[in-house]
Amino acid sequence: MIMQDQNAAIAAILDLPGRTIVAVDGHSASGKTTFAQALAARAGSSTVLQLDDFYKPMPSEERAVLTPAEGAAQFFDIDRLATQALAPLRAGRDARFRAYDWATDRLGEWRDAPVTQLVIVEGVHAADLRLRKFLDVVVFVTTAPGARWERMIARGQNDPDQIRRWLAAEDWYFAQHGLPMATDWVVSGGGHLPE
Repeated sequence: MIMQDQNAAIAAILDLPGRTIVAVDGHSASGKTTFAQALAARAGSSTVLQLDDFYKPMPSEERAVLTPAEGAAQFFDIDRLATQALAPLRAGRDARFRAYDWATDRLGEWRDAPVTQLVIVEGVHAADLRLRKFLDVVVFVTTAPGARWERMIARGQNDPDQIRRWLAAEDWYFAQHGLPMATDWVVSGGGHLPE
């Protein structure tokens, strides 16, 4: 694990030879999406897979009573991500996957994920141990807890109790999967990337 400036990490990733699959993991509201977007923009051609598309359908009443360990194990469909997207992309083939539909809490439309030189897997659980065999690089984005909390509240998507349950599941996941220690780079998600 090396603490890196975002621009230095992006430059190092883009210098890697051949097809590169990068996981961008970190706490909610840490800046993962911003980092992934900056990496994709600098690459020119890339495929971005978002963990939000691999959320598991589940009634909200069931989700609300999960322990942190159960939540970490059941919030995302890691097997679907591995079999429908990462395995074909790793093998040099285009992928096709069913994306989670947030409006209906069901699996929705099929989406295409073309094989490109750079594949970015972005979201909490991107560096799940079950996915590591597909990954070349793991980046962990970190931001101060207070700033993350403010960002989550400002999004207005969940109430504070839901956020606390989610964060407890995240903490359990990070502890069980050796994060952020088992990463190639840790970058700060606290600010805007310079042009």
